[in-house]
Amino acid sequence: MSIDILNEECQINGCVPIFGLIPNSNFWEPNVLLPKYKRSIEDYLSEKGYIYIDFSEPLKKLENNTAYAPKGTHLSPKGYKIVSNEILKKINQIKKIYEK
Repeated sequence: MSIDILNEECQINGCVPIFGLIPNSNFWEPNVLLPKYKRSIEDYLSEKGYIYIDFSEPLKKLENNTAYAPKGTHLSPKGYKIVSNEILKKINQIKKIYEK
């Protein structure tokens, strides 16, 4: 419901929402339900035609699980940098579409 509300608000206010999935840390907070949730959210967003970024693969590329903070479930500075770079790439792709 919150996804659809955000999209409706953006249609009214002239913005483009970008939805993203940052997976949990398998060390700090293993979640066996993540694959099912991930498929479900990807299917829903795709069906609706919403913009989606899955950060799983880019974050996995960091060695020794350094995408996450040393304590707790937050991302590390390296992890946040990857997420911000991926968002920036998506924004640039969207800009190219709207500039045409």
